[in-house]
Amino acid sequence: MRIRIVQLIFIVLLIPYLSAGIGTSSHSISRREGLSNGAVNAIVRDAEGYIWLGTWNGLNRYDGHGIETFLPGSGPGSIHNHVIREIYPSTSGPLWMLTNRGISLYDNETGWFSAFFSDEPEQINYEMDVSLAFADDYGAVASVSGRGLFLFKRGCEAVCSSSFGYSVTFRCDADKTCTS
Repeated sequence: MRIRIVQLIFIVLLIPYLSAGIGTSSHSISRREGLSNGAVNAIVRDAEGYIWLGTWNGLNRYDGHGIETFLPGSGPGSIHNHVIREIYPSTSGPLWMLTNRGISLYDNETGWFSAFFSDEPEQINYEMDVSLAFADDYGAVASVSGRGLFLFKRGCEAVCSSSFGYSVTFRCDADKTCTS
């Protein structure tokens, strides 16, 4: 019994020395480094290697050296809302975001944002009634309470919609319009 206790103490004391050799590094990012707000809701890495941080006061892009902040009204094609709740990166580059006023798409080639469902009637509770999901193979799917399901497919360049039902199929026609 005494030998077991000595072995246990030896192992417990040895663990920090063994784990010190493992090469893990971390970097803290705060408002001092340029983060627009200390309350971060979402963190993702995009296809180009940038780290995106969605906060209660803007979208932040970290390149390993500095932070660029995207705020509403900071120019043409700017993001439509300052609260970023969720971020969904795609393998081709664009980012989908769920905000407190709808959905935003950042086009990494142009640097412009597009807004969807940002001017809904006042009875919409954006925190509860708008949802977003994304998969590279299918596109972005939004659910807006009382309005239905919406699909944005990159090749279609249109937002396809369907009312709620048991089975929903979205197709993009040859003329780049939607059928369901």
